[in-house]
Amino acid sequence: MKKEDLKIGAKITIKKDQIYRIIDLIDYDNKNYIFCSTTQKPIIPMVFEYKIIDDEIRVELEENNEILKGIFDKIISQN
Repeated sequence: MKKEDLKIGAKITIKKDQIYRIIDLIDYDNKNYIFCSTTQKPIIPMVFEYKIIDDEIRVELEENNEILKGIFDKIISQN
């Protein structure tokens, strides 16, 4: 995945059987995150931290509850 692929509404494939739709791109605590959801039922929200390495996007599932709470609070305050 390349940086130009990161657009709200775009689909991203994490693994061949894990496809997500990008809902928002968030900058939180000096890090970059992708807020997305699964494309098939059950619809599950997911947050991935992403970094650009050698012009490629690398993602990692965010599992820290403190960070997730901060990201969700930021999303709610923007809407």
